[in-house]
Amino acid sequence: MKSDPEKGSMKPAPLLFSCRLTLFIVCMFASFNFLLQRMNISFALVCMVKRPNTTSLLDLDASLDFNTSSNYFSGSFDDLHNLTIEADSLYNDSNHMSSSVISVFEDENDDAVCRRMAASRSNSSKSRFTEDGEFEWSKDVQGAILGSFFYGYLFTQIFGGWLAERFGAKIAFLGSMASLSILTLLNPIAARYGPEFLFAVRLLQGLTHGAALPSMNVFSARWCAPTERGMLMGIAFGGFGFAAAFTFPICAFLCENFGWESIFYATGAFGLLLLAVSYFLVYEWPENHPRISAQELEYLRKTRAVSYSSSQKSKKIHVPWRKIITSGPINVIHITHTCFTWGFLMVGMYMPTYLKEVLYMDTSQNGLYSSLPYMGMLSIHFSVGTIFDFFRRKNCCSVSTLRKIFNSVGMIGPAISMILTGFLSCTNIEFGIAMITIGQAFGEFSFMGGYMLSIFEVAPKYAGIIIGITNTFGVLPGFLCPLFVSLLTPNGTREEWILVFGIAAGMNVLGAILYAIFGSCELQPWAANKERRASSIIAPINGTRRNSQLQPDGNGILKEQEMLPLTKDHRKEQSDG
Repeated sequence: MKSDPEKGSMKPAPLLFSCRLTLFIVCMFASFNFLLQRMNISFALVCMVKRPNTTSLLDLDASLDFNTSSNYFSGSFDDLHNLTIEADSLYNDSNHMSSSVISVFEDENDDAVCRRMAASRSNSSKSRFTEDGEFEWSKDVQGAILGSFFYGYLFTQIFGGWLAERFGAKIAFLGSMASLSILTLLNPIAARYGPEFLFAVRLLQGLTHGAALPSMNVFSARWCAPTERGMLMGIAFGGFGFAAAFTFPICAFLCENFGWESIFYATGAFGLLLLAVSYFLVYEWPENHPRISAQELEYLRKTRAVSYSSSQKSKKIHVPWRKIITSGPINVIHITHTCFTWGFLMVGMYMPTYLKEVLYMDTSQNGLYSSLPYMGMLSIHFSVGTIFDFFRRKNCCSVSTLRKIFNSVGMIGPAISMILTGFLSCTNIEFGIAMITIGQAFGEFSFMGGYMLSIFEVAPKYAGIIIGITNTFGVLPGFLCPLFVSLLTPNGTREEWILVFGIAAGMNVLGAILYAIFGSCELQPWAANKERRASSIIAPINGTRRNSQLQPDGNGILKEQEMLPLTKDHRKEQSDG
């Protein structure tokens, strides 16, 4: 059984009301804001764009010819439950299968059922249906707008990580938040000038967003003890779960009550408010925080992954680019992240469109059902990191093995979920969505206990830069998915969408297999932290124990200097200091 050596063994400083907890709660709201302003366009397009080449649902009830199936749909459609029973009876007569199971899957008349149900909802409800959009944009145009953010995001990930390491994570963090929020407010104006202007604004948003996630990972290396990292990063990344779960219902409410423009105005204003709060609560290093307790500061100094020096801002960072680029464990993380992101973005960007085109959901229903898979992820998000930390402390297996187990569970579960998505039926959509929600929830095991946090074991010193490279690969599905969807779903039929979600499921399975075989959490030699704090570290040199102290060089940068052996009393005095 392989143990996991941790830095330091001192008693943890209290977490409740601590400065490190405050920082990661702010990061949680920030991650919520970042994903909210990235995903808002997915639902906004449902409200903004007319459904092409379709008959108005107000006239659909009279125009559809159901032939031999018409007897099943000639009654009142005000009672949704009765319609479900009739549709289930049809399935039983034709296939001799249990209605509770077959109603989840496709039937030859399923499209007709969904259309008649949508017509009934449209006649009996005052809600604005998704056909009442303002713009007539083709699938290709919508795909380009959805992907535009990721075109910009692609080219600033590595630069954003370097920026956070070189000039400060706080500057990168706040700068990204400010620019992203201001540009969000400009989305409605750009849309009315034309889709090319909206494309340009979303592209700029992607460019400015590049430093957001790397800066939070830099904070993790500076503000986390290894045994708390899973929980604290779970809090920080929890904002992504909240955003994924509540963005669509929020956007649906805003669209129905205030118009699609309010989606961008409300989310942009929230970002600016959070910016003001973050300025006063986020600090670069624990040593810079004016309100941190002595106990918490000492705890972080002895346990965190990277050390601090007063000359950090002026220090030139030497990045071993060749080692990073050629590292096997790092490249496996890149590939796994790309596979995971493909499925995550496919569901996030296109679940509302799928429910609109195949199941004919109105705005309020669409917002609720689109969010449920992410609510499932959110329901277990905060517990996954804690569970991982528990098993890690127990040393039941190596960290690499533990992360592989969590990652496999977290990628296979959503793969099954995405396959089920293609077979959703409007006659029993609640049961189908419940199954998908459970499957998507398992994705948290991959993100919070699998490949992503292994960066902090493999190369914590360069976490910001590596996460920037990883996100560069992870951004690729952001603009490839819209291209695939535009190509594979020209008519928006169920059969076309089944292929789309099947490809996404296959990507998840591929990522799980590759990480299980080639993944590792061993600290890489080129990423070892060669600097030491002035509190001294006793290191063996040529078989002799000598004292290693930090001395400033001509540029004011602290470097190790070999000293003569100290007496026992001197070593004790220095250690106490």
